Amino acid sequence: MKKTVIVIMSVLAVVIALTAYLNKEYASKRADIENKAGFLLKENGSEVSTLYLDDIRSAGAESFKAVLKTSGKEPEYHDYEGTQLKNLIKAAGIELSGKTTVVVTAVDGYSIAYPVEDILSEKNAYLSYASDGELLKNREEGGRGPYQVIILSDKFSNRRCKHAVEMDVR
Repeated sequence: MKKTVIVIMSVLAVVIALTAYLNKEYASKRADIENKAGFLLKENGSEVSTLYLDDIRSAGAESFKAVLKTSGKEPEYHDYEGTQLKNLIKAAGIELSGKTTVVVTAVDGYSIAYPVEDILSEKNAYLSYASDGELLKNREEGGRGPYQVIILSDKFSNRRCKHAVEMDVR
């Protein structure tokens, strides 16, 4: 019995170490993208392009109001600047026909999947880069950026993705 437990623990330790090693390059790349304020666009898991702040703005910058509701606090309305996700997808040359989901991933690996219908809805799904007149700060600076996805039809802020670094259209 003791020998079996030791063998299982050893195998688990090797699997964990191997997974960490294989994920190191991917995690490092995401952190580098965040530090350079880049946003990676993918189609079905394949990299298409990386957009930076000027690219994101030139794809159709807009100002909009949205509610920020965090646990235990009253809702707060903020003025944001950002670009509709559908405009970024179009700017990257990604075709939405036949696609059902857009997955946005944060620098820490958190991901949220949005139905394509939410992305296509007019003035609904944004990649925000500024709030109340200031660029969003990154995670290390205590902010929610450099980018966050905001879905305006979400009245409780449950479907936001702060620290967003990539979007995969599937």
